[in-house]
Amino acid sequence: MDVAERIRQQTEQLSIESDKGKITLTASFGVCSVKEYHDIEVAISKADQAMFQAKSTGRNLVRTSQIIISEFAS
Repeated sequence: MDVAERIRQQTEQLSIESDKGKITLTASFGVCSVKEYHDIEVAISKADQAMFQAKSTGRNLVRTSQIIISEFAS
């Protein structure tokens, strides 16, 4: 999450000059942390859900989702 937050902050500070004036950017990130490697599709889905949560709660945010190991217990 720290890396995503640093990227978000640096993106927010960018200022690009164009013919039509200054362009500013923001970015939203969804991050999924896992303690052990499991199904990559599940991790991507959780990160995607976190990103949409960031966008729907104000944008320019980082939201996280954790995969609980017990979710994958047999």
